[in-house]
Amino acid sequence: MPTQKRKSSLQVPPKATLDYIFTTAKQRAEHRNKRFKAFQENRETEANQEGRILIAHRTDGRNGANGALFDHRVVQEITQTKTVATWDKTDKKKAINWLLDHINTVPYQLKFDVEQAGTSSGVMHALFIPGVSTDNYNHPNAYYSRVKYEFSLMKQAFRQGMPVLAVCGGAWELWRFCHLMSVDLTNKLKLILNESKRAKEEVKEANRGIQFFSNPDEYAQAYDAAREREEEQLYQNRHQFLRTVSEHGYRRMPGLSATDGGVTHNIQMHRIHLHQQALFLMAAMQLKSNSSPSVNSVHWQACDEANIPCGVDIAAYTVQDNELAPYRLKEEGIKWQPEENSIEAFELRHGAPMLGIQWHPEAYFEKNEGKKTLTEQENCEQQRKILQYINRAGHTYQMKLKVITEIKHIGLGML
Repeated sequence: MPTQKRKSSLQVPPKATLDYIFTTAKQRAEHRNKRFKAFQENRETEANQEGRILIAHRTDGRNGANGALFDHRVVQEITQTKTVATWDKTDKKKAINWLLDHINTVPYQLKFDVEQAGTSSGVMHALFIPGVSTDNYNHPNAYYSRVKYEFSLMKQAFRQGMPVLAVCGGAWELWRFCHLMSVDLTNKLKLILNESKRAKEEVKEANRGIQFFSNPDEYAQAYDAAREREEEQLYQNRHQFLRTVSEHGYRRMPGLSATDGGVTHNIQMHRIHLHQQALFLMAAMQLKSNSSPSVNSVHWQACDEANIPCGVDIAAYTVQDNELAPYRLKEEGIKWQPEENSIEAFELRHGAPMLGIQWHPEAYFEKNEGKKTLTEQENCEQQRKILQYINRAGHTYQMKLKVITEIKHIGLGML
């Protein structure tokens, strides 16, 4: 008896037909291509837009804004990029008035206007931490608020992968911030969330200072409290992890000419030796590890080589050069004798470029290049490349943010 085909009682809806499936798949592919094209065009548009370099504001002991104007003037000229000023909330109103009033008194114009953080529509793509005057540094209350604010800026930059360049006194605080991250890791190791080991290990490990928590909230509270204690100690003790160096502080800091805005007092004090581990610094200056460029020097402290933070590589050391150093007492033929082998630059080993530099590479914006020797011109160009490198790294950071946004859209099924 012939076998009869069994008729299915299931009715295939029209939307499940192959024609419909192929049609909708094609539409989805076209939609995705359209979205990808829109993202690509938007990314290329942003790539051609100028970024913004965020500069932490500093006050000085004379007119309150001369140092800040120097920072914006030279960074703008060297990088050809707009700058944004950011202040601690407690000093914001006073700092804004000082800076804007001072800009109106100079006989030259900035390359770009100084924008204020919170009012700029552009993306902040790099962070610049400037130096500090002795007057401000020796004022505990004023410097306390500045360091606390700069730590918050560096913390945000580190978490987001934003490039950072910290110079002179700013390098001290980046060095101390790196120590805070090292201590942070130690605290995490000492706070263990594991109830099963508690009974066996708490007596054994009591002398090592390790605490066990069965409640995640208690663990989080203990961790936050330990971090706050370490941060407060750094804010209060501004010399921690630093040491005094001899004859590195030339009597005048680089500044701006009152007539044309060129850099004054950019005196070369000694040379530096680039370490072979200096990946970012050598890439920035486009030099080899055996190079010894000359640098200015106006600091009285340096990072303590006896306490190198985790994840940090030393990038450059001091090399004394008797022929290079200026006269301290010219009539007696006595020259400055900068202490050798002190740390002049360091960099974070992982992540985006974060450089701490003891000298002032931003001071190598000069208006009289034609009056310099070829060697001096080459040295100026090498120093300027440091800021230009951070600026380029900032544009990479800006594009990374855009790609992350695209990935989030993909994850949410919006493509």
